[in-house]
Amino acid sequence: MIAQTQLQGFLRRHVVAAFVAGIGLLLVFSMVRGTLNGGPTPAPVAQPGSQAVYERIAADTDCTVLQGEFDQAYADHQTAPKGSNGATWTLAYMEAANARMKALGCP
Repeated sequence: MIAQTQLQGFLRRHVVAAFVAGIGLLLVFSMVRGTLNGGPTPAPVAQPGSQAVYERIAADTDCTVLQGEFDQAYADHQTAPKGSNGATWTLAYMEAANARMKALGCP
């Protein structure tokens, strides 16, 4: 009887240990799989220039207005000295407006 009780306890502990190990392996696999598939979304990189401009572009759904944002940024970019903050900002505004227009399917 004592041997049978010890055997049952032994089996119970090993079943619990196997279950815990299985859960751990599942968690590790899901983390690795997530990392291989791009992983968690990285923290946003600070955008150069005015956050208000990016917010305005992101909120707009009118293709004509967005084209106007792009055109204004382009005109400003043409007058900004190369390598200046203004040149960096206006290029980023153009990229943001262009990306928004693509996302909306603008012609």
